[in-house]
Amino acid sequence: AHTSNISNGKLVGFSDKIMSNLFAVKSELCDSKFELKVNDVRFVGHPVRLDPSTTHSRPQDKRKSSTINLFNIVFALKATLNHDVVNCYHDLSMRLGLALRHEEYRCQFLSSEAKIMLAAHDEASQLPEDGQVSPFQLILDRSLLARHLRQVYEELCGSGIVQLRLNKWIEVSFCLPQKVHHSLATGRPVDCEGLLRGLKTLKPYHTLLLLVERSELLHTLSPDASQALWRLLHVEESHLTPFFTLAADADLTLTQVLMLVGHLVYWGKATIIYPVCSTNMYALSPNAPTILNSQLSESFSQQFPGSSLLGVMAEFSLPTSLSDKCHPITSPHQQQEQVQQVLWLLKHGLLQQLHTYVYLSPPMSYDCDGVRAGGESLEQAKQEAMGPVLQLVLAFQHQLSMSHHLSPMKPHILHHTLSLIIIQT
Repeated sequence: AHTSNISNGKLVGFSDKIMSNLFAVKSELCDSKFELKVNDVRFVGHPVRLDPSTTHSRPQDKRKSSTINLFNIVFALKATLNHDVVNCYHDLSMRLGLALRHEEYRCQFLSSEAKIMLAAHDEASQLPEDGQVSPFQLILDRSLLARHLRQVYEELCGSGIVQLRLNKWIEVSFCLPQKVHHSLATGRPVDCEGLLRGLKTLKPYHTLLLLVERSELLHTLSPDASQALWRLLHVEESHLTPFFTLAADADLTLTQVLMLVGHLVYWGKATIIYPVCSTNMYALSPNAPTILNSQLSESFSQQFPGSSLLGVMAEFSLPTSLSDKCHPITSPHQQQEQVQQVLWLLKHGLLQQLHTYVYLSPPMSYDCDGVRAGGESLEQAKQEAMGPVLQLVLAFQHQLSMSHHLSPMKPHILHHTLSLIIIQT
C-alpha cells in the first residue's frame, strides 16, 4: 500500500528525532544542495557549516565561541512538484543560510536564538497537564528567529515574495516566480528557466509596462536599492518609448536598462510590450473573460467612470488600431483616456497585439552550380530581388514621415516598425 506523509496539507509521520537525523548531514555535504525524497514528500535545503573559531564579536563582549557546527533550513514539498520549483526553494534556503551564518559570525545570533528555543521547549514540557501550552507558541513569543521563519512561510503561501530583514540587519529578498506570475491578472503559468531565457531575447525596440502603480513600486524599494533603478522608474510615460530611448532619458546604458527591466519582469512588477502608438493593432485575447458583473468590470468602472469594460472589449473583437478609434473631433483628453484604457487592458491580459510580417520568397529555379536558366547567377538574382524591397522600404518611410502631420494623435507617441523576413530559396 502507498504510504503518505501528507495529511490535510501538513507533514505527518516524522518525529523530531527522525528529522534531526535526516537533516544532520556529513560535513562533506555542507554548502551544497540537499534533497531527499521520502514517500510523497521531498525535502530540500542547503546545509551550512559553521567554524566555531570564527567570530566577529568584539573582545570586550566576552562571548563564548559558537557551539553550533551545522544548521539546515529545510522545506518539505510535495514530491510531484516540478524541479524548477524545487530549485527555487533551494535558492531561498541558501539565502537564509548565508544570512544566518553572517549574523552568527557577527553577533552569535543563531546561538542565542537556539538557547531561547531550547529553554522555551524545556519550560513547556515541565508544566502540569492542566496548564500545558504549546512549546511552539512559547518559541514564537520569545524567539525573533522563529518569527522570521514564520514570516517566510506566510509570505511564500501568500504572495510568493519574501521581504525579510534578518535580525534587523541583513535584508533577504526572494521571489517565487511560478506563484507570482500565476497570481497576476494574466494568470499565465511560467517556469523559472523559461522566464530567464525569454528575458535574454529583449530587444532595444521593446519597452516595459508597469503592472503596479509607479508610486507603490517606488515605496517598496529598499533605501539601498540601485540608483539606476530609481532613475529608470522616474522616467514618465515609459510605455511610449523603446528601451534605447529610455536608456538615454535615464542616463543609463542599454545593457543596464535591459537588466533592470528583466529584474522587474521576474518579480512580476512589469511586462514587455511594444511601444504604444497609433498604428499598433490590438485584438481581444482568446482567454479574456466576458462574464457580466465581474470583478474586472467593477475595477474598470472605478478607474474609468462612465465607461463599460464589455463595451470597450467589444471594440476590439476585430483587430483595431488606436488610429481607428480616434476621430478628427476627438479631444486630446479623450485620446489620452483611450490610451490609458488600452494600457489597462494590456495589464490585465485582455488584449493582445497583432504583428504583420512580410515574407519575400522569389520563385526561382537554379541548377546545381547556382545558375538560373538564362545564365544569371544566384548573387545577381539576389540583387535583382532586393531592388523592389528597398524601394518598398523607402516608400514606407516616406509615408510614415507624412503620417506624423496627418495623424490626430500626438507626434511623440508615434512609432512605426516594418519587419522584413527574407527567405532565401
